[in-house]
Amino acid sequence: MTTLGTPVQGVTLYSFTRPFHAREYDLEGLIRKVAADGFGPGLEIIGFSSLRDFPHLVRKARPGGGHRDQRDRLVRAGAH
Repeated sequence: MTTLGTPVQGVTLYSFTRPFHAREYDLEGLIRKVAADGFGPGLEIIGFSSLRDFPHLVRKARPGGGHRDQRDRLVRAGAH
């Protein structure tokens, strides 16, 4: 936790665009890599480059998709 007003170290997933589009990592895998390599605690996710169907995310839960499933996968991977 940082004190209010102090800088927070972080990374943007945009910097991993090439390996993401080369399918070396999925979104959850990238978040795990960021955590494992200590790039944080801040994490910026650019919706159009990291979230399928952004900005029109599916609002209802469905197996393997939907915004709630995406959020749950992010939390399991270590995002807050």
